[in-house]
Amino acid sequence: MIPVSSSEELLMRLENANMPMHVSSLTIYDPGSAPGGKVGFKDIMRFFSERLYRSKVFRHKLAPGPLGLGNGFWVEDPEFDIEFHLRHIALPKPGDWRQFCIQVARLHARHLDTSRPLWECYVIEGLDNIPGVPKGSFALFMKTHYAAMHGAPGAQLLAALHELSPDARASAPKQGYAHELPGMRDMLMASASNSLRWPLRVAHYMNTYFSPLKMYAGGKLGEWLRPWRRNAEQSAPPTPFNAPVSPHRVFEAVNIDLPQIARVRELVEGANSNDVLICVIAGALRQYLGGKGLLPPASLLAEAPFTSRSEMRINSMRKLADSAVMALHTDCADPLQRLRQIVAETRHGKQNFQSFLGKRLLLDATDLAPSVLIKGVGEAVRRSRLASHLPPQFNTSISSMRGPDLPLYMSGARLVSYYGMDLVHDLSGLSHMICYFAGQASISVTACRKLLPDPAAYAACLQQSWQELLQACQHEDAAPAPAPKRRRVRASVAGAPPRRRKNAAVATHA
Repeated sequence: MIPVSSSEELLMRLENANMPMHVSSLTIYDPGSAPGGKVGFKDIMRFFSERLYRSKVFRHKLAPGPLGLGNGFWVEDPEFDIEFHLRHIALPKPGDWRQFCIQVARLHARHLDTSRPLWECYVIEGLDNIPGVPKGSFALFMKTHYAAMHGAPGAQLLAALHELSPDARASAPKQGYAHELPGMRDMLMASASNSLRWPLRVAHYMNTYFSPLKMYAGGKLGEWLRPWRRNAEQSAPPTPFNAPVSPHRVFEAVNIDLPQIARVRELVEGANSNDVLICVIAGALRQYLGGKGLLPPASLLAEAPFTSRSEMRINSMRKLADSAVMALHTDCADPLQRLRQIVAETRHGKQNFQSFLGKRLLLDATDLAPSVLIKGVGEAVRRSRLASHLPPQFNTSISSMRGPDLPLYMSGARLVSYYGMDLVHDLSGLSHMICYFAGQASISVTACRKLLPDPAAYAACLQQSWQELLQACQHEDAAPAPAPKRRRVRASVAGAPPRRRKNAAVATHA
C-alpha cells in the first residue's frame, strides 16, 4: 500500500474527455532471433507474466481514500487479469505504415480504465508492408498513465520487459502477490500517519530547498523589476497548434542514424544529439507553417530538454528536471546557423538555473499541498479547461527518452524500432518525443487531429529538414579552409642597414 502523492492526484484530476493523461511506447520486433523464428501471443503473455513483479506499475491500482479523505492509495489488485491488459490485434491488409499510424493513434486516444492497474498493451501483427521492417515482425503498443509511473522514466519500464539475450530467463519474484485489498482500518491508520507527518515534510522541504528558494525568489524579483522583459517573454507567437484539443489523435515518426548525427555534432562546438534533433524539429515547423503562410515572424517556443541524461542535482538530490521553455529560432533560414543558436540557447539554459528551478520547486511543493486543495484546483482546471483560455506559453513540447545502447529482446524477438507518444493538451496540441536506442534515433509526433490534419506532410517536413541540415554540413566540410596569413617581409633598400629589433639595441649597449 503506497500513498498517492498530491502531484499524482492532480494528474488524475486534470484528465478530461479530450485530454487523457497517459503516455505510450511503440516497439517493433523481429521474431527471427526467437527459437524456431516465431513468437506467439501465448509466448508474449507468459513472458509478461514472469516479469510483472519488476515494476509496481503493472499490478497496482488506485484505491480512494477512506471515507473520501486524503488522496487514496496505490494497492495491489487481487483480481489482476493479464488477459485484460494484454490484447492481440492485427492490421487489415495491406498493412502499410499509414494504416499502422492510424491504428496506433486510435489506441492512444482511448482512456484507461481507472478501476484497474493503469496500463494496457496491444500486440499488433500484419506489418509486412512497412518499409524497413523485417517480414513477420510484430509491434507492442503500451500506454501507461502518468500518475501510475511514480516519477519513474519510461526507460525503466522498457528495461523491465526486456532481456539482453534471446534465451534469458526471469528470476522468480521474492514475494507473492496480495489476495485481498487492505481494510478500512489499515487505510485510516495510514491516512492519519501521513497527516501527522505533514509538518515534518514541510520542514524537510524548507531545509532542503532553502538555498534554491532564495535563488529563485531573487531571480523572480529581478524579473518583476523589469516589466518590459517580462511582457516580451510571457507568451509564444500564436500558431494553429495552440488551440483547444479534440479527443482525436494522429501519429507519425521518422528514423535518423546516430552516426550521421555525430558527424553533424562535430561541426558545432558543444552540440549534443538532442540539439541536432531539436534543430530538425525547428526546421520542420518552419517549412510546414511557412508552406501554409502561417509562420510567425518571431521565433517559435518549445518546452524542450536541456540535458541528454535527464538529471540534475539540487543540494545533492537527484531530480528529474530536464526541460524548460526555449526559442527554436524558426526565424533563421540557415539550418547550420539555427543549430548554433540552439546550442547557445541550451548552453545558456544549463548555466541559467532559473530556467527550470521554478518548475522543480513547484512540482515538489505540490506534494505538500492539502488533498482538499489539490482536488478542488484539479476539478476547477478540468471543468473550465483553463489552459485553453491562457495565452500560449510555448508552441510545442519536446521530450527525450534514452534507451540502452545494447540489443534488447522480448520473448526472444529482437527489438528493431523504438518510438513514443506523449501528452497532447490545450497548452500545445503538438508534441514530439525523441527516442534513442542501440545506435538509432527517432522523432515521434503526436498531435490533435483537428490541429494537424495532415501528419504525413509534417513527417515529410521532418525528413526534408534533416536533409537540409546534412547538406549544409557537407557544404561546410567542402568549403576551403582559409589560407594561413603570410608574414609580411619588408623589402630591403640597397645600402640601407638592416632593421634592428627593439631588444637589439639593449643587447649592444650591454
